[in-house]
Amino acid sequence: MDLPVHLARLVHINALACDFRRVVDYRIRLHEARLLTSYLAAPSGLALQVDYSSLLATSLHVRRFISECAGLGVMTAGSESLFSWKPGRNTLHSFDVLPPGPLQTKYGTFGVRPDLLFHLPNGPVAGEARGRHREAKTLFPKNPDSNQKKRLLQLASWSADLQDHPYFMSWVWIGATGVGVDIFIPKAGWLGGDGVQLGAIQEEYEPDWWIEPPRRVRGSELDDGMDRRPSALRPGRRRTNVVAIRDRTDERVGDVLDTLYRTAGPTVGSFAGVPVRGSWASADELGTARHDVLIGVLAEYPSGQRRARRHPEGIELAGKRADVHLEGRLLTVVRETGGTWPSWAQLEDELLEV
Repeated sequence: MDLPVHLARLVHINALACDFRRVVDYRIRLHEARLLTSYLAAPSGLALQVDYSSLLATSLHVRRFISECAGLGVMTAGSESLFSWKPGRNTLHSFDVLPPGPLQTKYGTFGVRPDLLFHLPNGPVAGEARGRHREAKTLFPKNPDSNQKKRLLQLASWSADLQDHPYFMSWVWIGATGVGVDIFIPKAGWLGGDGVQLGAIQEEYEPDWWIEPPRRVRGSELDDGMDRRPSALRPGRRRTNVVAIRDRTDERVGDVLDTLYRTAGPTVGSFAGVPVRGSWASADELGTARHDVLIGVLAEYPSGQRRARRHPEGIELAGKRADVHLEGRLLTVVRETGGTWPSWAQLEDELLEV
């Protein structure tokens, strides 16, 4: 099956993947976007490709960075296809930086946990993103990888401690033949009691593997270094005020965007009538650039009078193909290199409805 992954969305989700408790700096986000788009590309539309020979030649920690970043983007795309999740201002947050209050009480702050929490109209779904490079000739293993099984055991135990909380895991493989993903979901009827519905993937595609719901994992079986305190694995089950959670999450995301805006340099123009900061950069970490990347941060949320156009197949900007993603105060663009970078006025004309 084909899972559409937008390169600009991948840059967007990683630009927001900040630990609120640490230093947040626009320059670092842009540098990471340059590095990411130096190795990854989508020249034929939405099919992710990788400069595998360069990736194989680099250090292990860089390979892990590229793989994990790709994993986050692919997991987000998977949530849209699996659960019809829609990106928005209050629909996503990270387990690593849960806001204080009901959300931390419900999920805890230590121990085995997934990566992201997707808010759906009928309940939350947790998502785990993993990414690995693969040197074998075939992109996908014939049988579930031992690391996949181990992580699924941990996630199943986490889910059981939260009354069978819905979850899924995406495992991205990056190899010589391209980029692919294994998606793991609990067996039908074991997705949890919140009424979460699967999308067309379950109906149109048969699973390759069945992994039965495992027994509860003992503390000694967890990864080394993980917190094994009972309070970490058995968080409280109080009723959660969803509005309060989303308000706190929105405030935290707003803090990140405020910091990105403040560290992005001088105001360079306006977008939708709002001052904007940010700059273009060439993805030339491996030599001659194939892409230019833009991360634009708006001073505040647009008024909503002009809605963003959806461009599932990409658009043409100043004579070059581009992939764009506009959500809230953050605009990301990945454009084929060459020619003059489009102005903010051109971006506004192309990206916003009249």
